[in-house]
Amino acid sequence: MHKFPITVKRTIHQLVACSVFALVVFQGVQATSLEETLHPMNTPLAAPTAAMPLLDGRIISMADLRGKVVLVNFWATWCPPCVEELPTMQQAWNHFPRKDFEVLAVALDNETATVIKFLSKFSPTLKFPIVFDGTLEQYRLWSVGGVPTSYIVDRAGNIRYLAVGARNYASRPILKNLSDLIAE
Repeated sequence: MHKFPITVKRTIHQLVACSVFALVVFQGVQATSLEETLHPMNTPLAAPTAAMPLLDGRIISMADLRGKVVLVNFWATWCPPCVEELPTMQQAWNHFPRKDFEVLAVALDNETATVIKFLSKFSPTLKFPIVFDGTLEQYRLWSVGGVPTSYIVDRAGNIRYLAVGARNYASRPILKNLSDLIAE
């Protein structure tokens, strides 16, 4: 048996581990079924209103969006279910007029460059606002437990629905929930 230096052994082990991880992730993405339901909040809570830095450098807050129904989604580039649901959020964003509905996708990655590079691979391009939360300030303010997690905020700024786990935001049941909130 050939003896490899410790650094080569470590590299081989890392490559094997990454290959196994990639296989598991790929199979997981293929097998994932996006849920088509939202969970109503028993008692609506006021959404946090702290300023959020958008990836394009602008600043936005929930107070700026008062009067609209807002889907606030917490996601990360390394989260396969998050990646799977992003295009369905784009479909929901396309479905409703901007005067009534907005999506804020809060990226929890460490570097803006990682998020920008990741988003450049989407076709069609995601058009809704991307919040960069590298410090996890928004993650803490919204009391997120894991990703993906989404909050549906009504026109008055109250959280009305919670979705822990990936959703198909273009599904009939969820579009109906959103339509009903918009109609209130």
